[in-house]
Amino acid sequence: MKAAVLREFGTPLAIDPLFPDPQVSRGAAIVKVLAVPVSGFYNETLQGALPLQLPIIPGFSAVGIVDEVGPDATDVKVGDVVFVDPTVRSRDNVYSQATIMQGFFAFGGALSDTYRHGAFAEKLLAPLENLVRIPTSLVNQLGAPKLTALNPLLVAQGALTKGNFRAGQNVVVLGGSGHFGSAVALLALVSGARKVIIPTRNPAKIDTIKAKFGDRVIAVPIKDTEEENAAAFQAAAGGNDVPIHLALDFLDTTAPMDLVAAAVHALAVNGTLVLYSGTVAPITLPYSPIMLKDLTIRGGFMYDRDAPETVLGLIETGQLDLNLYDTSTQFPLEDATKAIDAASTTSGAFYITVVTVD
Repeated sequence: MKAAVLREFGTPLAIDPLFPDPQVSRGAAIVKVLAVPVSGFYNETLQGALPLQLPIIPGFSAVGIVDEVGPDATDVKVGDVVFVDPTVRSRDNVYSQATIMQGFFAFGGALSDTYRHGAFAEKLLAPLENLVRIPTSLVNQLGAPKLTALNPLLVAQGALTKGNFRAGQNVVVLGGSGHFGSAVALLALVSGARKVIIPTRNPAKIDTIKAKFGDRVIAVPIKDTEEENAAAFQAAAGGNDVPIHLALDFLDTTAPMDLVAAAVHALAVNGTLVLYSGTVAPITLPYSPIMLKDLTIRGGFMYDRDAPETVLGLIETGQLDLNLYDTSTQFPLEDATKAIDAASTTSGAFYITVVTVD
């Protein structure tokens, strides 16, 4: 099969027309790739910022058509159009932290040996449980490139689920003008959030979502201190008597981490903070408000297996409009390196660079 392969960190992807085809096995399927979203931080990844077992085919998550299934498949069938979840977890120990993301990080070992290759290829091997069947009506209506927006939206659903989000709540989304944070803001709004508060240095970045949801979306310019930011969040919600129920951290690596502490100060009694950004830097949180307000602080990674049902249901019923996403920047598989370079300069809220595979 044809594949774009990383053989050495810091080098362009090599287009290999004769890369060995994956072989189907029990518990797995082979997917013919149609479209792959391209991460804005892939350049850093391919420089060695994350552990990767080489050689590796990059590309995490994909939309494609099931080509073969293992003999133990019960529902997924050849010909199904699917979204491929790239997160592969240990199957034989529920407490194991052994996890890889296909085409993005792979530490070595059994999971990596079997499933490390991602979607910049004509075919992709994936565990059966990682395949999300997409209704034919949505495939015909939207097409494969637009459906790559499932990648950030499923992560967003995972975060809202971890935060026990409910309709009518006021929500702060830290990093809400970024690629994943904007998906969280969008999904919270279509799911009934009263207000979504987004701290940002550039309010223009949320124009797309504000145009659709109006005053329910509030951009808050980032202030100089933790206390000023907390006060600004509270004012945006409507004043000190209006509760902020949930804060979600999707900050990028350049953002001031004291915004997380500011969110703790702004949360109402019994509020929840969910940490999702994946920063490696330590953060300092204020002890007293966590204790006195009985706050819940928890981490989260990706999403549960029932998340696709929720997101696809919102799309099918017209509540979640994927046409908010601009997927017009597309590159063929042969130009995967160009796609990565383009994504590094254009990625952000509601913009996805896509690699398409014929």
